[in-house]
Amino acid sequence: MTDVPGKTVSDDTLKQLVDASSKAVLGDVHVEPVDDMRAERQRASIDSDALAVYMNGGAKKLERKYVTFFGATNRLQFTLELRHL
Repeated sequence: MTDVPGKTVSDDTLKQLVDASSKAVLGDVHVEPVDDMRAERQRASIDSDALAVYMNGGAKKLERKYVTFFGATNRLQFTLELRHL
């Protein structure tokens, strides 16, 4: 139970009130982050793989990061796993 000035309401009722008021202000604007990332990749004007190599100081360093941080045994495995997000 939650105290609202002048009333005591259940937490479920309070959540419904907050959801309704936020939808009234914002509308129903929920976007799935994974879908948004896929759309951004499709609109990219540059090759994301080439950018990754450049940003990481070369292909060898990038390969090492894939293995160290993500447990991928090779770049192809990592790329395939990343595309499934």
